[in-house]
Amino acid sequence: YGLSIWGNLLQTPRTWQVNGENLTLNTQQYQTLLIARLRLLSMRGTVPEINKLLNFIFGQYGRAFVIDNYDMSITYRFNFNLTPLQLTILRNIDLLPRPAGVDIKVFAVSKNVFGFNGSGCQPFNQAPFAVYTDLI
Repeated sequence: YGLSIWGNLLQTPRTWQVNGENLTLNTQQYQTLLIARLRLLSMRGTVPEINKLLNFIFGQYGRAFVIDNYDMSITYRFNFNLTPLQLTILRNIDLLPRPAGVDIKVFAVSKNVFGFNGSGCQPFNQAPFAVYTDLI
């Protein structure tokens, strides 16, 4: 019940429509989303703060980080395959910090890529080293 109140205050729904079907976040996922949204509202938008937020949200899935391009733009990189639910949430909620006057680019791994034994990736000559797709 408490999470529903926080969800209303932060204007963050628990149920999302992904590919024509409704998906509901479990309690832990919804709690993480609400905490991330609350942190977003209280942060200054520096690169170390953003990287700490990305590690909090996506640390269990893989590496996610932001790069300052030194030209009034930043690039978000996700070195893992985002689920359709994660993509929907990123596109519909302003969850990624956008410092004032700074352009952002968001890239994610689009397919299985080359990786060493035990990494869960593809073997040599079976996949490219990295293929990123622009999400925004």
